[in-house]
Amino acid sequence: MKTIALLLLSSTFLIGCYYDKADIINPNAAYVSCDTSSVGYAQIVAPIVEKNCNSCHGQAVYASNGGNVPLYSLTVIKDYVNSNGSKLLNSINWVGGHNMPKSADKLSDCDINKITAWINKGFPQ
Repeated sequence: MKTIALLLLSSTFLIGCYYDKADIINPNAAYVSCDTSSVGYAQIVAPIVEKNCNSCHGQAVYASNGGNVPLYSLTVIKDYVNSNGSKLLNSINWVGGHNMPKSADKLSDCDINKITAWINKGFPQ
């Protein structure tokens, strides 16, 4: 009985360690599960923006808290990206020293890939 209990405990520990270290074993795992084939504003981009950007770049606060950069709707984001080139992508990729979101963790690689794909596909709704 002790042998079976020890075997089960050992198996559980080994399986737990495997999943805890999955990112080390397969560092590209995020890319494998990140689907950018169908990225629309309403379903994919808007939730990312609402969660990570609206506290500073939302409609009511962008002039005072967001450096006068509005990011609260499809139209304003599209206008901003079209008029400012790669500034948005550089900011969320933490390139050039203007890292966004400000005072927060960098967006996940998957979220950055989804936003990039959305822009590259012409801002589908």
